Amino acid sequence: MEDNLKLSRTYNKHEVDVERMKKRIFEEIDSAQIGTRRSKRRASFHGIAAACVATTLLFSTAVLVSPSFAAIAKEIPVMSAAVQWLDAIRGYEGVKNAQNYGYEPFKPITQQKDGVTIQISDMYLSSDKLMYKVLYSSDEITKHAYRLDDGGLSIDSKQVTEYSVSVSEFASGISIGGPINSNIVEDETTKKIFYVESVRFDLDSEKLKTFLKSKPTALHVDVDAYSKGTSHTKWMSFVIPFNPDKLAQDRLIPLSQNVATEPKDPDLVAFTLDKINITPTNTYLTIATEKNASYYVEFAQFGDEVPNNPYLKDDKGNIYPLMVEEIANQYGLDPGNTTDGSIMTFTNSPYFDPNVSKLYFHVNNVHIRDKSPSGSVTVSTKQKFPQSVSFKNKSFTIENAKYEKGLLILKLKNERPETGSLSTVHFDIPDYRQEVYKDKTKKYAELRKSYADYPGTIGIPELDAKGKTYTLAVRAPQADSYEIKLSRSNDQIEINRDILIQIK
Repeated sequence: MEDNLKLSRTYNKHEVDVERMKKRIFEEIDSAQIGTRRSKRRASFHGIAAACVATTLLFSTAVLVSPSFAAIAKEIPVMSAAVQWLDAIRGYEGVKNAQNYGYEPFKPITQQKDGVTIQISDMYLSSDKLMYKVLYSSDEITKHAYRLDDGGLSIDSKQVTEYSVSVSEFASGISIGGPINSNIVEDETTKKIFYVESVRFDLDSEKLKTFLKSKPTALHVDVDAYSKGTSHTKWMSFVIPFNPDKLAQDRLIPLSQNVATEPKDPDLVAFTLDKINITPTNTYLTIATEKNASYYVEFAQFGDEVPNNPYLKDDKGNIYPLMVEEIANQYGLDPGNTTDGSIMTFTNSPYFDPNVSKLYFHVNNVHIRDKSPSGSVTVSTKQKFPQSVSFKNKSFTIENAKYEKGLLILKLKNERPETGSLSTVHFDIPDYRQEVYKDKTKKYAELRKSYADYPGTIGIPELDAKGKTYTLAVRAPQADSYEIKLSRSNDQIEINRDILIQIK
């Protein structure tokens, strides 16, 4: 499944029919929500780099549009070809929920210049977030589109002018974020190509309050153009009118609900439901773990585990699926924040329903991983085996060890399979690994190649076909003994609870 929610833009690489369009988008975002596999993790929105409200037009693959959505096209006069993508993504992002109740504080605005059409739509401003969509089309984009082997579309960016859209009021130290979903769309009838980008930014709430107190009447949008071999130029500016008095106020509810893990985990004894923020589009739940924790806790699931994602359910039976999880302190971008945990965004909200008074936070399991190694074991190829090892809630036996071509190969037996797989323990000799990869001479070139060609995952135990013994390969120098550092990695903790959240 392609990842649609990464730090930098990635795109849908499949052509899909109309009947599968909505299902496809929902499945892709669900499976991608929090980035790639945990071991290579993730991208929270805080990691999307730009410290300003700006999106840059880049080109990749596409979704094919059917004219059977023509009736919906009236919603967006100019960009009618992209409405089926917007129809699905609006539902996912909660925009449709707000619009169904008549809440649309910013009207779509379309600008045209030199044969290029740019539209900004679905703009929502909450107490700490700005979200909107940018749609682009031009004859130049259509001319330089081409079909990929997998049936999707791409555009030769070297031949096409690229554009950057920024909202000047939020372009200086007030925001961080970027695109969360992008597509290139083809109209089956006209063969015209459109680029559609869904964008979200986290804002400094205090600076936003100050801005709104000034009673602004519009947001100012700048569009810069980037052509091959030239620096960017300010290409177009326009305003989006709005009345701050008509902005709906978020429903921020403090919770401070402590949730104990049973049986107690050696690291995560409990977590706290800190607060819930209910907006017209989405519901945000903030979870805190201990201050300066030595580990990360992740609630989102991946791949085949996606159906086990946490969700919210209200007392009328409506379910609000997880949209994305952002892990606090994961990339050191907020050094002043000593509380670890996460913020989970759920699709839609009960904002407009006065009869909803309770939510239930359903959690199947969570995953924990160390920020740095938290244990060690010393092994020698010359010692007597078996050797018993205990680490956190794991217990295993090293049955033998040998050295082969830059790798220490161990055979392991899990003595407590009820605590889960040994593949959730990462084994490493950090100093040696860093030496191998930092040394730019030819000294380690052959080793680096052999590591890259290794058929398994170095540092992670892998169960054999009979399901009894694990094989582990660790990067290591040739030596009499080795001190191997151990870390929890994607270790699962069962919760299986519905936690009541009183919102009224």
